[in-house]
Amino acid sequence: MLNNDNIKLLIFDMDGSLIDSAYLNYYSYYNAFKEFDVELDKDYYYNKCFGLHYKAFTNNILKLNNKLTNDENKNNELIESIHNKKEKIYLENLNLIKIHPFVLETLIDNYNKKENKKYTALATTASPNGVYGILKEFKLEKLFDLVLTGNDIEKKKPNPEIFFKCFNHFNVKEKESIIFEDSEVGLKAANQTNAWVIKIEKWANI
Repeated sequence: MLNNDNIKLLIFDMDGSLIDSAYLNYYSYYNAFKEFDVELDKDYYYNKCFGLHYKAFTNNILKLNNKLTNDENKNNELIESIHNKKEKIYLENLNLIKIHPFVLETLIDNYNKKENKKYTALATTASPNGVYGILKEFKLEKLFDLVLTGNDIEKKKPNPEIFFKCFNHFNVKEKESIIFEDSEVGLKAANQTNAWVIKIEKWANI
């Protein structure tokens, strides 16, 4: 299918699809929350947070730990403080990340093609600091024609807005595109389009 002339655009999620960052994300958030006297449960993070935008699950965690107040501005400041701590820890430990070999090979093969080359887009709800830090660290910038982060959209996954922005940017039809996703919210967003969807379900121990 990837060599099909009718396919013009390949769209990749980042966390869990392009990269295996689950442990690094948990490690970073665990240590960030710890500075604010919150113990982040590992199972809760993997089952309830991974794939969601940080503002949504950080708010939920703080609510569960009775850390929110009636002052919305103070709550937002606390969420951003935790996120900023997380970002710092995350960027200092990029060595804990693995790149998905099949996805990387797909991107490199496409980049080197002389004919039937596809447009490529990275569509993630992650924040730009982490996204561009990873792209730079692993020298992946040249492999993408478009990079969209959580700051580039109004409605986060499971809303499909980010995918429609990709279609519109390249002026391609949904059915001319393939979306690579792994998380429940990402797949829900992808399946609201008419694009082909490939689920990244399990990583081998490599």
